[in-house]
This record gives sequence, structure tokens and C-alpha cells, in this order.
Amino acid sequence: MPVWVYILVYLFEGFTAYLFFSEISLRRRPLPACIAVGLLTFGLAMVQNVAMGNSNVFWNVIFSALAVFLFALFSFSMKPLHILAYSAILTALNLAAELIVVFATSSLADASTEALYAQSYLFALDTLGSKLLYFLACYLLSRLAAPSNQRTRVPVSLFLYPAALLGCLLGFWYICAEPTTSDQARQVLTLLSVVLFLATVTLFLAFQHEIRRDSELLSIRQEYERQKME
Repeated sequence: MPVWVYILVYLFEGFTAYLFFSEISLRRRPLPACIAVGLLTFGLAMVQNVAMGNSNVFWNVIFSALAVFLFALFSFSMKPLHILAYSAILTALNLAAELIVVFATSSLADASTEALYAQSYLFALDTLGSKLLYFLACYLLSRLAAPSNQRTRVPVSLFLYPAALLGCLLGFWYICAEPTTSDQARQVLTLLSVVLFLATVTLFLAFQHEIRRDSELLSIRQEYERQKME
């Protein structure tokens, strides 16, 4: 797998970890410091993965969990034991998402995972699918783990977009797996998958921003009404 793919994968995993912990806790450091800590911890995990050639799943999981733990420990105000538990959960969700997508697509193609990994386009689509599942799982978990006074109702319709994206990824994957599909068509489908993936993540972030803004406006309005009555 090219090094730039490793970089993008670990950047997204660090970004997802930041979003998760920022929903359930408060930052103990400024945002630039959190970014620097994230780049260091997830960068070291990536270097380890590249050095071992992505061949040792056990150590890859250990270093990924360690990256999440150290990042949250130095960036957020939480008890170390709670951080350890959430780091283990996030790592398990990440691993489960990868296994689900890889084994599902290998069963669909009736081919070994090694054969799929040898085809860059199929591997890219597998990676997008697994990271989308991981992002959604972390998003749902952050909703459950957030303090009760900060929880917001998420409309079910919002999840139609990632469901549709997973369907598109599956369709694109099937087309790319066909021997008659040209490399140019595979490149276009892979690029479209990346664009749709980023659009879906942006949609969830925009929704969260709107929810926070509405909550702040409601708090200001309630405080104004309270002072007006006094």
C-alpha cells in the first residue's frame, strides 16, 4: 500500500478520535496543541505500521490503541481509566469495521484478502467503506457517551446519506472488480467515492454545528426571558 494512503488513513483516524473526545469531554489544551499531539501520536503509529508492512495485526492494533490513548490523555480532561476504556472501544470499532468490509467484499468477489489488497482500486474502496463505518460508529457512540444535558436528537433521515454511500461504494467496487473495466473508469469511480465520502462526513459535521448553534441560541433566549421576568 502506498505511503500516502497510510498518511490519509491515520489522519482520518486522528480526526475521528478528536471529534469523538471533543463531544464527550473538554479540551485541556488549545486546538493547535491538540493537533500537534495528534500528528505526533498517530504519526508514530503510522511509522510503526509502515515499518512492519501492515503484516502484524496484533501490533498494529496495539499501537493504534496507544495512539488514541496518548492523544486523548494529553489533549482532553478525562480520567485516565475512562480514556483507556474509550481507546479500547474505538480501536475495537475500527478493527471491526475493517474486518466487516474486507471479508464482505472478499466473499462477494470469491477471492482471498491478499488478492484484493494487490488491487489498489479495490483496496481504496474497501478503505473508504471501513472508515465510513468507523466514523458512523464513533458518532453514535459519542451521542450515547455525551452528558445527558448535551445530548441531541439525531434524525433517522440523516443516516440515509451514509447508507446510500455504502450502496454506491459496493456498486463501484463491483464495477472496478470487473476485468473489462478500464483503468480510467476505475480512477473516476475511486475519485467519485472519495468525494462522496468527504461530502457525507461534512454533512455530519455541518449538522453537529447547527445543533450546537441552535442550542446556544436557545440558552441565550432562555436566559433573556428569565432576566426579563425578574
